[in-house]
Amino acid sequence: MCTLSSSRIPPDFHFEQVRRLASDINREFRFPSIDVSTYADKLNISKDRFSVIFKKYFGNPPHQYHIMLKIKEAEFLLKNSNLSIGKISDFLGFSNQLYF
Repeated sequence: MCTLSSSRIPPDFHFEQVRRLASDINREFRFPSIDVSTYADKLNISKDRFSVIFKKYFGNPPHQYHIMLKIKEAEFLLKNSNLSIGKISDFLGFSNQLYF
């Protein structure tokens, strides 16, 4: 997923914990949105702190990372399936195909 220099890792935090939560986001990318507070609570930190740490590890804050996953999957499905834009939009949890 991501390689890190040890100087970028906050001393009070473990990459493995954040990586596991990123794996959860990867599995849940079809959900319309993610609740950053839920992930932050799992680590006993504020949602703002979680977003900052997540961005350090993965280059994007959690919400942008989530949207990026959905867009990559949409691109794949548009190129490799016969599904309509509406079906792909629904499948990926977009509330409106025009927004998609």
